[in-house]
Amino acid sequence: MATQLATLVYGSSATDDDTKAELEETLKASFKPRESSYRGGAYWMGSTDQEGETIIVQRNAELDGPVEPAELPTIVYVERTARASQMIARLESESLVFIRKDDWHDRGSPCRNGVPPCCTSGAVRCDGSASSL
Repeated sequence: MATQLATLVYGSSATDDDTKAELEETLKASFKPRESSYRGGAYWMGSTDQEGETIIVQRNAELDGPVEPAELPTIVYVERTARASQMIARLESESLVFIRKDDWHDRGSPCRNGVPPCCTSGAVRCDGSASSL
């Protein structure tokens, strides 16, 4: 059975730079500055010692609108993590607000409410089981 991957989404009342510094210390992550109009301009992309896991720290200003709750100025994405439970527990004590967890379908796309976007009929759930939708 394939490893279940997830994206964790957090908000922070701190600036993106302060949040990045906190995550560098907490997760021993290394970050590089990046630029994207979708992500609202300058943002930080980081990596940990886990293969494929990336961390995005950005202002809460995505092209398609802010992530709720919109009053949080910084958003953190822990993407493609195979250790979601461990990361949630590890980041729980920090100044981050947990927003949501999105599981990933084995085709590499994120799931919402258990249904991957590639299965718009809702016939298959992310865990491979049949859906009652």
